[in-house]
Formats: sequence, structure tokens, C-alpha cells
Amino acid sequence: MNVFIGSSGEARKLLLKIAGIVEDCGKTPIRWDQQPSPFAAGKFTLETLEELVEKEHIGAAIFICTGDDKVWFRDTEVGAPRDNVIFEHGLFMGKLGRTRSIIIKCGNVKLPTDLSGLTYIDFSEGRSNSGEIELRNWLAELPSEAPYPKGEDCNVLMLPRKKIHEVSSNDDRLHITDGLYRQIRFIRIMNFASNLIINPEMAEIGHIASSDVLLSDAIARIMTETEATVELILTEPNRYNVKDLKTKIANRKAGSSADALYSALATLHKNFSGDTIYAKRWNSCPKLFFFYLMKTSMPFGIFNVEFIGEASRYNHVKVDLYSAALKTEDDRRGFVIWEAQDPENYKFFVDNFNNIKNNTALCKSPSLSELKKIVEKSGYAL
Repeated sequence: MNVFIGSSGEARKLLLKIAGIVEDCGKTPIRWDQQPSPFAAGKFTLETLEELVEKEHIGAAIFICTGDDKVWFRDTEVGAPRDNVIFEHGLFMGKLGRTRSIIIKCGNVKLPTDLSGLTYIDFSEGRSNSGEIELRNWLAELPSEAPYPKGEDCNVLMLPRKKIHEVSSNDDRLHITDGLYRQIRFIRIMNFASNLIINPEMAEIGHIASSDVLLSDAIARIMTETEATVELILTEPNRYNVKDLKTKIANRKAGSSADALYSALATLHKNFSGDTIYAKRWNSCPKLFFFYLMKTSMPFGIFNVEFIGEASRYNHVKVDLYSAALKTEDDRRGFVIWEAQDPENYKFFVDNFNNIKNNTALCKSPSLSELKKIVEKSGYAL
């Protein structure tokens, strides 16, 4: 993995030390001051940095904050890092995710208020030994891959379920921590039960890192704080689909069966019937939550997130493949397609979702009473 290291010119001695630690930990340091320079002539620095992340396959970034500039804070002169170092940290945090872009602080440095509470590594005098241990631990815990696929081969990045969450975590894709989730316009979900979102206590969530955000919490936050439209397609529990769920799509050895679908539908009925964010958005005008039942079963699931404005570069679709041959849930394969890098395949899966949703021979939008009958007929307690 390539790790970008930024600092002021005055911090070059510490920069070289950090680069040595990065290299010693099996990563490749990309220093801002290296030769040949990563900053091409005739281009804006911001443009170069954005291109650098993809061209150099940057998977993480370290920014060294030293008190190079003197500022007044509450009648006291304090040292502050260069503005460009803080700006670049924010840019890389937005690109890579909060956990992949860190600050190394050296000395009594005044950091911006917006970074209050953000964990940093202290390399101040007397703390450098413990700081080096923390840095080595952080580097060791980084996944080997960058947080999103690169180049023309991004549509073939297929990994086991647990690994795909390490490469493209929920937070990396939904941008909860950095606040860009507020620019989400559409969330489209299609699978047989979607319990990770609707009914997480009934789902196997061991494949998601404890440090990552839960999908159920993230979706609830998006629905509470934004005007994003959420569309959900689940499998209708008719006798053909139930048989498929038991024998073709999900293997009982993997911990999934038709019971997961009944549980999800019962929970949805409860959510639509009570004073919940689901009910509010389902009954809102204009409507912001749409629920459909698919009359046939599909061998894959779709999770599409669409942003607006400049954040649209984060538009993506995550595809999960089902198989009766699974021995554990972690064996399930999945891949993420980013629209900016693979528009053709991105469009294929989004169109697939919309064509199913709009085809009345394949899909229907049940009323609350119809949903209740479906759950009661299954014998699952409401």
C-alpha cells in the first residue's frame, strides 16, 4: 500500500523519520517533497492531490502538524500548523475515510476546533517512542488494499463478504463520519431480506468490523437528517421463492433461510405501524420511502447509493452474490462498482433495480394491511 506523507518544509527531519517507519512496516511512503515531484507543473495543487490518490493508488495518508506559524488564541501566542497541511488532511480524509488519514502532532500545536476530539499520534519531545509504537500499530492494522477499486479493473474486484467490508467499509461508502451523507439523494436496496438494515439483531454481523458504522444506524441517520429517497425491494414469500431461499439462494449452514425474510417483513410492519422514521417517510408527501415485494427470487442483492453535487463522485453500487454452496456467511462474494470509474456496469445494476421496480409483473408495493396478511399467513408473530 502507498501512504502519502504531508508536512511543512520545516518538519522535513520528522518527515524522513516517519517515511522510514512507514517503509519499515511494509508500506511505500509517498512524500510530498520527493523527487521527481508528485506535483506536476502547470496544475493546481488541489487538482494534483485528487489525481495523486488514484494514480499512485494511495491507500492512507499521514500529516505532520508542527507549530510553524504563530497565531494569537485568547490573548496567547501559540504555534499552529500550516494551513495547507490541515487542508490536505481534510481532502484525504474525504477521499480515503477518517480512519485512513491521520495527524501526527509534534509540540504544543493549536489544531483547528473542527478537529477537536480527533485522535492523533503524539511525536512531541519525550513522547516519540510511544508515538512510534502507535504509528506502527496503525500501519499494521491498515487493510492491504486501498478503500476503493482503481482503474479499469475496478469491476473485477470481487472479494469475500468480510474482506469487501475491509476494503470498502460502510463508513467509506456512506460517508457518515465526514458528513457527506447529507448529500445522498437516493438509496436503493434489493435483496431477499435486508436484515442488516431492518433487523440487525437477527442478522449475522460478524463480518463487519466493530469500528465501522452499522448499516441500520447509518440508514436511520440518513432518513432522519436528509431528504434522500429510500427504495427497498424484498423477496415476496410465495411458495416458489421460499423454496429458492431454502435450497438455492441461501444455505442453512450459512445461517440464512426463509425465516430471515419473515422476520424482516414482520419488523417492517412494526416500523410502518408505529411512530418511527420508517412510518414518517413512508407516509410523507412527497413520499420518501418506497417498499416493494419482488415476485421472483434473484441470485444477487443490490445496494446503490447516489449523491448530489460534487459528492456524486462517490456514487456506487455494491453487489452481493448468493449461493447455496456457502458454508459461512463470510464466504459470500461481493463487489463494489463506482460510477465514476465504471459507468457502464454501474448503470447496468441501477437500471436492473429500476426495471424490476417498475415492472408490475415482477414487483408490487403492498399496503400495510396486505403486509400484515402476508406475515400472518406465514405464521410469524407480529
